[in-house]
Amino acid sequence: MLHELCNEYANLIFSFQQTVGSSGCKEKSGNDPLYLQILFIKHFLLNSSPNLQQIAELICRNPHHRLQAIRQTTPAELARQIDMASIVSLFSNSSALAELHLGHSLENTVIARRTAALSGRHLFPVKLVECHRRVDHDTPENRFIKFFIGDLLSRLRQFNDKKSFLNPELQDDLKLLAQELEHFSQNPLWQEVGDLQHIPSHSMVLQKRDGYSHLFKLYSLLQLATRYTELRFDELIELKDVPKLYEYWCFFQVKRALERVLSGHLPKTVTWFNHQEETELKVGLRLDYGDNISLYYDKECRGSDPKQLASDGLSSYSSFKLRPDIMICQGSRKLILDAKYKVDKNMDDARSDDIIKMHAYRDAINDVWAAYALYPGQKADKLEKYFYFGEADASYKGVGAIPLTPGNHQQELDALIQVFLS
Repeated sequence: MLHELCNEYANLIFSFQQTVGSSGCKEKSGNDPLYLQILFIKHFLLNSSPNLQQIAELICRNPHHRLQAIRQTTPAELARQIDMASIVSLFSNSSALAELHLGHSLENTVIARRTAALSGRHLFPVKLVECHRRVDHDTPENRFIKFFIGDLLSRLRQFNDKKSFLNPELQDDLKLLAQELEHFSQNPLWQEVGDLQHIPSHSMVLQKRDGYSHLFKLYSLLQLATRYTELRFDELIELKDVPKLYEYWCFFQVKRALERVLSGHLPKTVTWFNHQEETELKVGLRLDYGDNISLYYDKECRGSDPKQLASDGLSSYSSFKLRPDIMICQGSRKLILDAKYKVDKNMDDARSDDIIKMHAYRDAINDVWAAYALYPGQKADKLEKYFYFGEADASYKGVGAIPLTPGNHQQELDALIQVFLS
Protein backbone atom coordinates (compact mmCIF):
# COMPACT_ATOMS: atom_id res chain seq x y z
CA MET A 1 0.00 0.00 0.00
CA LEU A 2 2.79 2.40 0.92
CA HIS A 3 4.63 1.64 -2.32
CA GLU A 4 1.58 2.55 -4.41
CA LEU A 5 0.69 5.53 -2.23
CA CYS A 6 4.19 7.01 -2.38
CA ASN A 7 4.21 6.71 -6.17
CA GLU A 8 0.80 8.38 -6.38
CA TYR A 9 1.90 11.13 -4.00
CA ALA A 10 5.09 11.77 -5.97
CA ASN A 11 3.00 12.07 -9.16
CA LEU A 12 0.49 14.33 -7.40
CA ILE A 13 3.01 16.88 -6.14
CA PHE A 14 4.58 17.16 -9.60
CA SER A 15 1.29 17.43 -11.50
CA PHE A 16 -1.09 20.16 -12.62
CA GLN A 17 1.64 22.02 -14.59
CA GLN A 18 3.36 23.25 -11.44
CA THR A 19 6.70 22.44 -9.83
CA VAL A 20 5.14 20.76 -6.82
CA GLY A 21 1.50 20.61 -7.77
CA SER A 22 -1.50 21.95 -5.98
CA SER A 23 -0.68 20.49 -2.58
CA GLY A 24 2.51 22.30 -1.76
CA CYS A 25 5.05 24.84 -2.89
CA LYS A 26 8.78 25.29 -2.54
CA GLU A 27 9.31 28.77 -1.28
CA LYS A 28 11.72 28.99 1.69
CA SER A 29 15.23 27.80 2.36
CA GLY A 30 15.35 24.66 4.42
CA ASN A 31 15.22 20.89 4.18
CA ASP A 32 12.31 18.53 3.72
CA PRO A 33 12.24 15.32 5.77
CA LEU A 34 14.72 12.87 4.27
CA TYR A 35 11.90 10.60 3.10
CA LEU A 36 10.42 13.37 0.97
CA GLN A 37 13.86 14.31 -0.36
CA ILE A 38 14.21 10.72 -1.57
CA LEU A 39 10.80 10.93 -3.27
CA PHE A 40 11.91 14.07 -5.12
CA ILE A 41 15.19 12.44 -6.16
CA LYS A 42 13.43 9.23 -7.25
CA HIS A 43 10.83 11.19 -9.22
CA PHE A 44 13.39 13.30 -11.07
CA LEU A 45 16.01 10.64 -11.75
CA LEU A 46 14.01 7.42 -12.21
CA ASN A 47 10.41 8.30 -13.06
CA SER A 48 10.84 11.37 -15.27
CA SER A 49 12.19 11.90 -18.76
CA PRO A 50 15.08 12.33 -19.19
CA ASN A 51 16.00 9.89 -16.43
CA LEU A 52 19.42 9.64 -14.82
CA GLN A 53 20.91 7.43 -17.55
CA GLN A 54 19.76 9.86 -20.22
CA ILE A 55 21.02 12.87 -18.25
CA ALA A 56 24.43 11.23 -17.85
CA GLU A 57 24.59 10.53 -21.58
CA LEU A 58 23.61 14.13 -22.43
CA ILE A 59 26.37 15.52 -20.22
CA CYS A 60 29.19 13.05 -20.97
CA ARG A 61 28.59 12.93 -24.72
CA ASN A 62 28.90 16.71 -25.06
CA PRO A 63 30.31 18.14 -21.82
CA HIS A 64 30.59 21.86 -21.29
CA HIS A 65 34.12 23.09 -22.02
CA ARG A 66 36.20 26.13 -22.71
CA LEU A 67 39.23 26.62 -24.95
CA GLN A 68 42.32 27.34 -22.91
CA ALA A 69 45.24 29.20 -24.54
CA ILE A 70 48.66 27.74 -23.73
CA ARG A 71 51.85 29.55 -24.90
CA GLN A 72 55.00 27.51 -25.17
CA THR A 73 58.45 27.97 -26.72
CA THR A 74 58.92 25.95 -29.90
CA PRO A 75 61.96 25.62 -32.23
CA ALA A 76 61.42 27.91 -35.20
CA GLU A 77 61.42 25.08 -37.73
CA LEU A 78 58.57 23.33 -35.86
CA ALA A 79 56.35 26.36 -35.34
CA ARG A 80 52.96 26.16 -37.02
CA GLN A 81 51.09 29.19 -35.69
CA ILE A 82 52.57 32.68 -35.26
CA ASP A 83 50.47 35.56 -33.98
CA MET A 84 51.27 39.14 -32.95
CA ALA A 85 52.11 38.04 -29.42
CA SER A 86 54.71 35.66 -30.86
CA ILE A 87 56.35 38.50 -32.82
CA VAL A 88 56.39 40.82 -29.80
CA SER A 89 57.99 38.13 -27.62
CA LEU A 90 60.52 37.45 -30.38
CA PHE A 91 61.96 40.98 -30.31
CA SER A 92 61.79 41.26 -26.54
CA ASN A 93 64.02 38.22 -26.09
CA SER A 94 67.44 38.51 -27.78
CA SER A 95 68.27 34.85 -27.10
CA ALA A 96 65.47 33.89 -29.48
CA LEU A 97 67.37 35.43 -32.43
CA ALA A 98 70.58 34.36 -34.14
CA GLU A 99 72.69 36.52 -36.51
CA LEU A 100 73.04 35.31 -40.10
CA HIS A 101 76.40 35.57 -41.82
CA LEU A 102 76.59 37.32 -45.15
CA GLY A 103 75.23 35.20 -48.00
CA HIS A 104 73.34 32.77 -45.74
CA SER A 105 70.60 30.85 -47.53
CA LEU A 106 67.97 32.25 -45.14
CA GLU A 107 69.01 35.84 -45.74
CA ASN A 108 66.43 36.40 -48.51
CA THR A 109 63.43 34.85 -46.69
CA VAL A 110 60.50 37.12 -45.87
CA ILE A 111 61.04 36.90 -42.10
CA ALA A 112 64.79 37.65 -42.47
CA ARG A 113 64.12 40.70 -44.64
CA ARG A 114 61.43 41.97 -42.22
CA THR A 115 63.76 41.47 -39.27
CA ALA A 116 66.57 43.33 -41.07
CA ALA A 117 64.19 46.19 -41.87
CA LEU A 118 63.15 46.53 -38.23
CA SER A 119 66.49 45.99 -36.53
CA GLY A 120 69.06 46.89 -39.18
CA ARG A 121 70.74 43.54 -38.61
CA HIS A 122 70.60 40.21 -40.39
CA LEU A 123 68.78 38.14 -37.75
CA PHE A 124 66.65 35.02 -37.83
CA PRO A 125 64.50 33.47 -35.06
CA VAL A 126 65.86 30.36 -33.41
CA LYS A 127 62.73 29.75 -31.31
CA LEU A 128 59.26 31.16 -31.16
CA VAL A 129 56.55 31.41 -28.48
CA GLU A 130 53.67 29.55 -30.08
CA CYS A 131 50.05 29.64 -28.93
CA HIS A 132 48.19 26.33 -28.61
CA ARG A 133 44.54 25.93 -27.64
CA ARG A 134 43.25 22.90 -25.82
CA VAL A 135 39.80 21.83 -24.63
CA ASP A 136 39.45 22.35 -20.87
CA HIS A 137 36.58 20.61 -19.00
CA ASP A 138 37.46 22.07 -15.62
CA THR A 139 34.61 24.59 -15.68
CA PRO A 140 32.44 25.80 -12.77
CA GLU A 141 29.44 24.06 -14.34
CA ASN A 142 31.21 20.69 -14.47
CA ARG A 143 32.51 21.21 -10.95
CA PHE A 144 28.89 21.68 -9.84
CA ILE A 145 27.73 18.46 -11.54
CA LYS A 146 30.62 16.52 -9.97
CA PHE A 147 29.74 17.96 -6.55
CA PHE A 148 26.01 17.24 -6.90
CA ILE A 149 26.58 13.61 -7.92
CA GLY A 150 28.51 13.16 -4.67
CA ASP A 151 25.80 14.98 -2.73
CA LEU A 152 23.08 12.69 -4.10
CA LEU A 153 25.10 9.60 -3.22
CA SER A 154 25.55 10.96 0.30
CA ARG A 155 21.77 11.48 0.70
CA LEU A 156 21.08 7.93 -0.49
CA ARG A 157 23.66 6.49 1.93
CA GLN A 158 22.16 8.53 4.76
CA PHE A 159 18.72 7.12 3.99
CA ASN A 160 20.01 3.54 3.71
CA ASP A 161 21.84 3.86 7.03
CA LYS A 162 18.51 4.33 8.79
CA LYS A 163 17.67 0.71 7.92
CA SER A 164 13.99 1.47 8.40
CA PHE A 165 11.83 1.31 5.29
CA LEU A 166 8.14 2.07 5.57
CA ASN A 167 8.12 1.14 1.91
CA PRO A 168 10.47 -1.88 1.41
CA GLU A 169 10.13 -1.76 -2.39
CA LEU A 170 11.78 1.66 -2.31
CA GLN A 171 15.06 -0.02 -1.37
CA ASP A 172 15.30 -1.67 -4.81
CA ASP A 173 14.76 1.68 -6.56
CA LEU A 174 17.39 3.36 -4.40
CA LYS A 175 19.88 0.55 -5.02
CA LEU A 176 19.43 1.00 -8.78
CA LEU A 177 19.72 4.76 -8.42
CA ALA A 178 22.92 4.46 -6.38
CA GLN A 179 24.45 2.12 -8.98
CA GLU A 180 23.67 4.54 -11.79
CA LEU A 181 25.09 7.49 -9.82
CA GLU A 182 28.27 5.51 -9.07
CA HIS A 183 28.65 4.68 -12.75
CA PHE A 184 28.11 8.34 -13.65
CA SER A 185 30.71 9.47 -11.08
CA GLN A 186 33.35 7.10 -12.52
CA ASN A 187 33.31 8.64 -15.99
CA PRO A 188 36.89 9.73 -16.97
CA LEU A 189 35.53 13.24 -17.56
CA TRP A 190 35.51 13.97 -13.82
CA GLN A 191 39.22 13.16 -13.40
CA GLU A 192 40.13 16.49 -15.00
CA VAL A 193 37.45 18.44 -13.08
CA GLY A 194 38.40 20.12 -9.81
CA ASP A 195 36.47 20.70 -6.60
CA LEU A 196 33.55 23.10 -6.43
CA GLN A 197 34.42 26.57 -5.09
CA HIS A 198 31.04 28.26 -5.58
CA ILE A 199 27.61 27.52 -7.09
CA PRO A 200 27.47 29.22 -10.53
CA SER A 201 23.74 29.86 -10.13
CA HIS A 202 23.60 32.50 -12.88
CA SER A 203 25.18 30.24 -15.48
CA MET A 204 23.07 29.85 -18.61
CA VAL A 205 24.57 26.37 -18.98
CA LEU A 206 22.99 25.25 -15.70
CA GLN A 207 19.75 27.01 -16.44
CA LYS A 208 19.22 26.07 -20.09
CA ARG A 209 21.45 23.26 -21.31
CA ASP A 210 19.99 19.74 -21.50
CA GLY A 211 21.26 17.47 -18.75
CA TYR A 212 22.83 20.28 -16.74
CA SER A 213 19.51 22.11 -16.27
CA HIS A 214 17.72 18.95 -15.07
CA LEU A 215 20.23 18.35 -12.29
CA PHE A 216 20.38 22.04 -11.37
CA LYS A 217 16.58 22.13 -11.06
CA LEU A 218 16.64 19.12 -8.72
CA TYR A 219 19.41 20.71 -6.67
CA SER A 220 17.43 23.96 -6.37
CA LEU A 221 14.29 22.13 -5.23
CA LEU A 222 16.22 20.18 -2.60
CA GLN A 223 17.49 23.46 -1.11
CA LEU A 224 13.92 24.58 -0.38
CA ALA A 225 11.46 23.29 2.18
CA THR A 226 7.99 22.37 0.98
CA ARG A 227 5.14 24.36 2.47
CA TYR A 228 2.00 22.24 2.40
CA THR A 229 -1.27 23.97 1.79
CA GLU A 230 -3.38 20.84 1.88
CA LEU A 231 -1.81 17.39 2.15
CA ARG A 232 0.35 16.91 5.26
CA PHE A 233 1.96 13.81 3.82
CA ASP A 234 5.14 14.21 5.86
CA GLU A 235 3.18 14.13 9.12
CA LEU A 236 1.28 11.04 8.00
CA ILE A 237 4.51 9.22 7.22
CA GLU A 238 6.21 10.26 10.45
CA LEU A 239 3.19 9.55 12.67
CA LYS A 240 2.38 6.33 10.80
CA ASP A 241 -1.34 7.19 10.67
CA VAL A 242 -2.27 3.96 8.87
CA PRO A 243 -6.07 4.51 8.73
CA LYS A 244 -5.51 7.89 7.08
CA LEU A 245 -2.93 6.38 4.71
CA TYR A 246 -5.42 3.65 3.80
CA GLU A 247 -8.02 6.35 3.15
CA TYR A 248 -5.64 8.17 0.78
CA TRP A 249 -4.71 4.92 -0.92
CA CYS A 250 -8.37 4.03 -1.46
CA PHE A 251 -8.98 7.43 -3.04
CA PHE A 252 -6.19 6.84 -5.55
CA GLN A 253 -7.52 3.33 -6.27
CA VAL A 254 -11.01 4.72 -6.96
CA LYS A 255 -9.48 7.44 -9.15
CA ARG A 256 -7.59 4.82 -11.15
CA ALA A 257 -10.67 2.59 -11.45
CA LEU A 258 -12.84 5.51 -12.62
CA GLU A 259 -10.25 6.46 -15.25
CA ARG A 260 -10.06 2.85 -16.46
CA VAL A 261 -13.85 2.78 -16.84
CA LEU A 262 -13.68 6.14 -18.66
CA SER A 263 -11.13 4.67 -21.12
CA GLY A 264 -8.19 6.56 -19.68
CA HIS A 265 -9.76 10.02 -19.54
CA LEU A 266 -8.01 12.31 -17.06
CA PRO A 267 -9.63 15.10 -15.01
CA LYS A 268 -10.17 18.37 -16.85
CA THR A 269 -10.21 20.57 -13.75
CA VAL A 270 -9.19 20.20 -10.11
CA THR A 271 -10.86 22.17 -7.32
CA TRP A 272 -10.01 22.38 -3.60
CA PHE A 273 -12.66 23.27 -1.00
CA ASN A 274 -11.48 24.97 2.20
CA HIS A 275 -12.83 24.04 5.59
CA GLN A 276 -11.70 24.56 9.15
CA GLU A 277 -10.89 21.12 10.57
CA GLU A 278 -7.21 21.06 11.45
CA THR A 279 -6.96 17.35 12.30
CA GLU A 280 -8.01 16.25 8.80
CA LEU A 281 -7.03 17.26 5.30
CA LYS A 282 -7.38 21.01 5.12
CA VAL A 283 -9.52 20.82 1.98
CA GLY A 284 -11.97 18.69 0.11
CA LEU A 285 -11.09 17.80 -3.48
CA ARG A 286 -13.13 17.68 -6.70
CA LEU A 287 -11.90 16.20 -9.98
CA ASP A 288 -14.11 17.06 -12.95
CA TYR A 289 -13.96 14.52 -15.81
CA GLY A 290 -16.52 16.24 -18.03
CA ASP A 291 -19.82 14.71 -19.23
CA ASN A 292 -21.28 15.60 -15.81
CA ILE A 293 -18.98 13.11 -14.03
CA SER A 294 -17.00 14.20 -10.96
CA LEU A 295 -14.91 12.53 -8.25
CA TYR A 296 -14.93 14.04 -4.76
CA TYR A 297 -12.65 13.45 -1.82
CA ASP A 298 -13.71 14.47 1.71
CA LYS A 299 -16.53 16.71 0.45
CA GLU A 300 -19.04 17.95 2.96
CA CYS A 301 -22.74 17.28 2.38
CA ARG A 302 -24.57 19.97 4.34
CA GLY A 303 -27.60 19.48 6.56
CA SER A 304 -31.21 20.13 5.63
CA ASP A 305 -31.29 23.70 6.93
CA PRO A 306 -32.37 25.77 3.88
CA LYS A 307 -29.63 28.27 4.69
CA GLN A 308 -27.03 25.50 4.31
CA LEU A 309 -28.28 23.82 1.12
CA ALA A 310 -25.44 23.46 -1.37
CA SER A 311 -25.73 24.88 -4.86
CA ASP A 312 -23.96 21.78 -6.21
CA GLY A 313 -26.66 19.47 -4.85
CA LEU A 314 -24.35 17.89 -2.27
CA SER A 315 -26.81 18.16 0.59
CA SER A 316 -28.36 15.74 3.04
CA TYR A 317 -31.75 15.22 4.62
CA SER A 318 -30.23 15.01 8.09
CA SER A 319 -29.87 17.92 10.46
CA PHE A 320 -26.08 17.48 10.62
CA LYS A 321 -23.23 17.54 8.13
CA LEU A 322 -22.00 14.32 6.54
CA ARG A 323 -18.58 13.92 4.95
CA PRO A 324 -18.05 10.65 3.05
CA ASP A 325 -14.44 9.91 2.10
CA ILE A 326 -14.99 9.34 -1.63
CA MET A 327 -17.95 10.13 -3.86
CA ILE A 328 -18.49 9.68 -7.61
CA CYS A 329 -21.24 11.86 -9.07
CA GLN A 330 -22.98 11.49 -12.40
CA GLY A 331 -25.27 14.47 -12.52
CA SER A 332 -27.17 14.38 -9.22
CA ARG A 333 -26.68 10.59 -8.78
CA LYS A 334 -24.03 9.59 -6.27
CA LEU A 335 -21.93 6.52 -5.52
CA ILE A 336 -20.36 6.75 -2.06
CA LEU A 337 -17.23 4.80 -1.11
CA ASP A 338 -15.97 5.15 2.46
CA ALA A 339 -12.56 3.81 3.54
CA LYS A 340 -12.65 1.85 6.80
CA TYR A 341 -9.38 0.47 8.11
CA LYS A 342 -11.29 -2.06 10.20
CA VAL A 343 -12.03 -5.76 9.84
CA ASP A 344 -14.24 -8.16 11.79
CA LYS A 345 -11.42 -10.51 12.78
CA ASN A 346 -13.72 -13.45 13.42
CA MET A 347 -15.16 -13.39 9.90
CA ASP A 348 -12.52 -11.50 7.86
CA ASP A 349 -15.41 -9.25 6.96
CA ALA A 350 -16.49 -5.63 7.14
CA ARG A 351 -17.72 -4.61 10.57
CA SER A 352 -21.44 -4.28 11.06
CA ASP A 353 -21.19 -0.73 12.45
CA ASP A 354 -19.48 0.33 9.20
CA ILE A 355 -22.31 -1.20 7.17
CA ILE A 356 -24.79 0.70 9.36
CA LYS A 357 -22.95 3.92 8.51
CA MET A 358 -23.34 3.12 4.81
CA HIS A 359 -27.08 2.83 5.41
CA ALA A 360 -26.94 6.31 7.00
CA TYR A 361 -25.20 7.73 3.94
CA ARG A 362 -27.62 5.95 1.60
CA ASP A 363 -30.69 7.24 3.41
CA ALA A 364 -29.54 10.71 4.48
CA ILE A 365 -27.73 12.14 1.43
CA ASN A 366 -29.74 13.18 -1.60
CA ASP A 367 -29.82 10.91 -4.67
CA VAL A 368 -27.40 8.24 -3.44
CA TRP A 369 -27.41 5.27 -5.82
CA ALA A 370 -25.30 3.12 -3.48
CA ALA A 371 -22.93 3.40 -0.50
CA TYR A 372 -20.10 0.91 0.00
CA ALA A 373 -17.43 0.57 2.66
CA LEU A 374 -13.89 -0.19 1.47
CA TYR A 375 -12.02 -2.36 3.99
CA PRO A 376 -8.69 -4.29 4.02
CA GLY A 377 -10.17 -7.78 3.86
CA GLN A 378 -9.95 -10.74 1.50
CA LYS A 379 -13.56 -11.80 0.94
CA ALA A 380 -15.24 -10.78 -2.28
CA ASP A 381 -18.82 -11.73 -1.41
CA LYS A 382 -20.15 -8.42 -0.11
CA LEU A 383 -21.28 -6.86 -3.37
CA GLU A 384 -24.68 -8.56 -3.36
CA LYS A 385 -25.19 -9.13 0.33
CA TYR A 386 -26.88 -5.85 1.26
CA PHE A 387 -29.62 -4.69 -1.11
CA TYR A 388 -31.48 -1.45 -0.65
CA PHE A 389 -35.09 -2.25 0.22
CA GLY A 390 -37.23 -2.51 -2.89
CA GLU A 391 -34.27 -2.60 -5.33
CA ALA A 392 -33.04 -6.17 -4.98
CA ASP A 393 -33.18 -6.65 -8.73
CA ALA A 394 -30.07 -4.47 -9.17
CA SER A 395 -27.00 -6.36 -7.95
CA TYR A 396 -24.93 -3.39 -6.83
CA LYS A 397 -27.64 -0.90 -6.01
CA GLY A 398 -27.93 -0.21 -2.30
CA VAL A 399 -25.49 -0.77 0.55
CA GLY A 400 -22.52 -3.06 1.00
CA ALA A 401 -18.76 -3.43 1.38
CA ILE A 402 -15.86 -4.19 -0.93
CA PRO A 403 -12.57 -5.66 0.30
CA LEU A 404 -9.66 -3.69 -1.13
CA THR A 405 -5.98 -4.43 -0.60
CA PRO A 406 -2.95 -3.86 -2.86
CA GLY A 407 -3.19 -6.15 -5.85
CA ASN A 408 -6.60 -7.62 -4.86
CA HIS A 409 -10.24 -6.94 -5.75
CA GLN A 410 -9.66 -3.99 -8.09
CA GLN A 411 -11.91 -5.80 -10.58
CA GLU A 412 -14.86 -5.61 -8.16
CA LEU A 413 -14.29 -1.88 -7.82
CA ASP A 414 -14.15 -1.44 -11.59
CA ALA A 415 -17.34 -3.47 -12.00
CA LEU A 416 -19.21 -1.39 -9.42
CA ILE A 417 -18.22 1.90 -11.07
CA GLN A 418 -19.05 0.51 -14.53
CA VAL A 419 -22.58 -0.46 -13.46
CA PHE A 420 -23.09 2.90 -11.73
CA LEU A 421 -22.08 4.93 -14.79
CA SER A 422 -24.03 2.73 -17.23
